[in-house]
Amino acid sequence: MNCDKAIPLLDAYLDRELDVETEMQVDAHVNSCPACAERYNVRRQYQRLLREHVQVEKLPPHLYGRIRQQLRQTVSRHARFAGWRLAWVSTAAVAMMLLVVMLRVYVPAHEVALAMGKGEKYVYHIDEAARANTVLDNIRFHLQATPAAHIVVVTHNQGVDFLLQGATTSQGDSFETKVAALVAKGVEFRVCNNTLNVRHIARSKVIHEAQIVASGIAEVARLQSKEGYAYLKP
Repeated sequence: MNCDKAIPLLDAYLDRELDVETEMQVDAHVNSCPACAERYNVRRQYQRLLREHVQVEKLPPHLYGRIRQQLRQTVSRHARFAGWRLAWVSTAAVAMMLLVVMLRVYVPAHEVALAMGKGEKYVYHIDEAARANTVLDNIRFHLQATPAAHIVVVTHNQGVDFLLQGATTSQGDSFETKVAALVAKGVEFRVCNNTLNVRHIARSKVIHEAQIVASGIAEVARLQSKEGYAYLKP
């Protein structure tokens, strides 16, 4: 499969809407084509943006679908004239306007503050797989005690394992389900790209709820030094 065939399928691939054979073909192309891998990651980041805010706001499912459809149509219109980079810049602006409208119309003021992450800020650092389930439980208890806290989870080394597709706890429970529940509360999950490269893990294996960053260690340092996050490593 080449770029011309793969690009129109990226949204359906991201949403797991393709048949098995087509999905395998797109997956192979994304993992071998840096340009399409970048396109895919941009789409993932905007899907994460929508999920974080739209799900927190508990909007009707039909409205969520309409918003996503509008974003796709905007991408298609702009892509015909200016290429994919400009298309996604324009879509970003549309997405942000839609989110602002949704926050203002559907959510009380105190919930807007919570959704936008105002309040205490913490970065949880995970670098070993065995601690992941315990850390997720700790985060859940943390939010029960401090609902307005904004939490970012940064993973690297073996710590990325629970954010890969199909990962389960020692009891057989899906990690993706637990992560999605925390994402709905505003928690962000970030995966180290250096780790993926060193361990030869395809970026497409990372679950949709997580964002890929260049370096896990650098991200932890940046959040502490530049954005004032308190560091936690349970």
